[in-house]
Amino acid sequence: MDPLELDYSQFTILAVDDIPSNLTIVSLYLTHMGFRVLTAVNGPAALSTAAESLPNLILLDVMMPEMSGFEVCKALKQNPLTTDIPVIFMTALSNTQDKIKGLESGAVDYITKPLNNRELIARISIHLKNQTLTRRYQQQANHLETSSKLSQQITSILDMEELTTRATRLIQTRFLYYCVTIWVKNPRTDTLILQAPGRP
Repeated sequence: MDPLELDYSQFTILAVDDIPSNLTIVSLYLTHMGFRVLTAVNGPAALSTAAESLPNLILLDVMMPEMSGFEVCKALKQNPLTTDIPVIFMTALSNTQDKIKGLESGAVDYITKPLNNRELIARISIHLKNQTLTRRYQQQANHLETSSKLSQQITSILDMEELTTRATRLIQTRFLYYCVTIWVKNPRTDTLILQAPGRP
């Protein structure tokens, strides 16, 4: 059994192709598999949609007018909002130089047209799992680093008010929480007291 079973309904894929019939085929299949699917018919539309919607993965045609897939991929990687989104090229190009050019532009993989549905899902799943695991590891590292900083502050700050204020700010900053509060148990009355109301 796969230790990292994906729920496809939790993922959004942006499919980019200048041929509407190709988009329809890919969209129908991915929607049938449970994905939320966005589409774009050219490079500028793809860049705009990616920046607005932040899909989990992008399927990108190489041969397009106005902007090639290589150019779109490079632009995606230069934008801090979209740089971490994995890109898989959909291409009829099969020579080694084109594949290398695609990987050098920032893509993580490619799939040759005409698309094979089983191969498409296999490649998408691999990269979504990699993305999910990477985010989990980053989150764990973030928790460990925050715990370490909190421990250092606890040992160096004796004033409870200053400690809780710093702790709430650190947690808010590290985890991008809107609000963090600290409740302290009153040993006399066995009740909780709001010690530090976190402010955005």
